[in-house]
Amino acid sequence: MNVLRERLKNESPELFQALERSWEIAWNEWLPAMGVNRDSYNSFPHLKNLEAYFDQVITSFETVAVAGSEPFISPTEIYILLSAILFHDIGRVPASGDAHAKESRDIIIKQWNGLGIQSIELARSIAEICGCHDCAPSEWETETKSLNNVVIDPYGEVRERFLACLLVLIDHLDGAF
Repeated sequence: MNVLRERLKNESPELFQALERSWEIAWNEWLPAMGVNRDSYNSFPHLKNLEAYFDQVITSFETVAVAGSEPFISPTEIYILLSAILFHDIGRVPASGDAHAKESRDIIIKQWNGLGIQSIELARSIAEICGCHDCAPSEWETETKSLNNVVIDPYGEVRERFLACLLVLIDHLDGAF
């Protein structure tokens, strides 16, 4: 199990179980329908690669963080980014164009409960982060205006723009596309 998944399991079992439920739904319902799209392989290997890059980025930073400082990322933010990794390309299933990120955002908002997401508030953050993961650099400011630091009861603060930047970074690190 990846480092951040293990941390989520230990620090927030409820959110870990929600993530596991989302993965089970993905395997049974929509992930098999996602295949090669213009030389981009966007299914299980891509998703697992992104989780590994997420682990590497966070744990690498934490090794140089000041001892005794606050954790770099909260369990809620770990859950949201792991969920965003899972769902960021879900818009490729029904769509065939370049707007898959926005399609992913719309699917998450409309079907959050059926995707195993714990609450609409968590779903909104996940959806907004996914919605801007594939925008052109010239559109970044416009696309990320809706991203804020939000407090999701009872889970705490979520730095949406920070998480969106991480998703873009790790998505571009993957050589599977």
